[in-house]
Amino acid sequence: YQRRVRENLTPQFEAFANSSSGNDWKQQLPLFEDALSLWLDKTLGHTVEDKNIFRSHAAFYEKEFLDDMKALNIRPPHVISRVSEYIEEVIDYILQIIKNGFAYEQNGSVYFDTLEFQKKHKYAPLSEITGAMSGTLLAEGEGSTNKYASEKVNL
Repeated sequence: YQRRVRENLTPQFEAFANSSSGNDWKQQLPLFEDALSLWLDKTLGHTVEDKNIFRSHAAFYEKEFLDDMKALNIRPPHVISRVSEYIEEVIDYILQIIKNGFAYEQNGSVYFDTLEFQKKHKYAPLSEITGAMSGTLLAEGEGSTNKYASEKVNL
């Protein structure tokens, strides 16, 4: 994390230091915005009390996306569903999967238990349907680059 912040911050800092208006921080703030946002989120994100900030942040990017789609002459959707509006339903769904024995909790995360699921159902990445499939391909697709892969029971 620190390396990523340093990599993002160094070019902006150099531009700031070399600028003729180094004292005008309001003009220079956009140079640091990405790296500063990472740092603020990491160090102070847990202190946010106004939850509307999350919706307004998402709304900004949602508008950008819809504007881009309009510029590409793509018709707008009739309905926009936001997962944040269905958190209770998502939690209930995940709890049901755990209750059915097809998922488990490990260190605050929930993982799908592919081997347990395959005992009763076809799971394409482990089945013959997709050709010469094996757990190796599953690990390659779902676990090999995941930093939490060591927490998984089945890779």
